[in-house]
Amino acid sequence: MMRMALSALCDDSEWGELWRDVMQHRFASAGALHDHAMGNLLIVTLWELLGDPVAGLDWVARLLGARGRVLPMAAVPMDIEATVGVAAWKAAGFQMLENGKPPTLQSNVPLACWYHATLAQQNTSTPTYPPSAV
Repeated sequence: MMRMALSALCDDSEWGELWRDVMQHRFASAGALHDHAMGNLLIVTLWELLGDPVAGLDWVARLLGARGRVLPMAAVPMDIEATVGVAAWKAAGFQMLENGKPPTLQSNVPLACWYHATLAQQNTSTPTYPPSAV
């Protein structure tokens, strides 16, 4: 999701549009990187090199010429998932589960935002970043 947000903030110049496309590029291969997005690899690389997710996101934003800032929801990894109603799920053109219901998945979160669905944080004691970090 952070990759998508950073891509959306790319500037409209040739530089910004090229880097937007680089961030969204998915590898097509028979190897382990098949269907992985280049932008996620870049983000994780900077997180690991810098030891700080916020600093890593800021560096990616600078590279992209992003107009704005992308911040993580929490200071540690967390699981979120979305439940989308049957009508919205069908309207989006997705298949239902065998039980006739849409699945509850992390990948539903962007769809849930469009259809005002239910979002749930799985680990409710997740620490957030202190205000000074952002």
